[in-house]
Amino acid sequence: MRVAPPSAGAVRTLMVLGLPGASVGQTERVTQLLEAWAKEGRRWVGDPASWRIVALPVTSPHLPVLAMEQPHWALWVEDDLDAFRRAFRQLRQVVEQGGPQRLLAVHPLMWVARDC
Repeated sequence: MRVAPPSAGAVRTLMVLGLPGASVGQTERVTQLLEAWAKEGRRWVGDPASWRIVALPVTSPHLPVLAMEQPHWALWVEDDLDAFRRAFRQLRQVVEQGGPQRLLAVHPLMWVARDC
């Protein structure tokens, strides 16, 4: 998917399903991931500060309506042993509730030492 970076001052919303909560600390985890991706040269991110991150539970009754209104969606996948099982279960719920059909997988930052 090719998405042009937003113009200066533009704000894009990323609806994130599956975060363990809706606190600023939880949404900040997604912002940090976008910042890391931007530093890696992923141009579609544009300015990470231009993204508004909104946490939404998979069980939200507003999911079908928001899926029609919001173009950018993500599914949070934790880094524990049961994370993929939970994510798959959540994806099934999203489909059953008429949620978005395309989601970006987002996850905790994992810094790996690289030899230079």
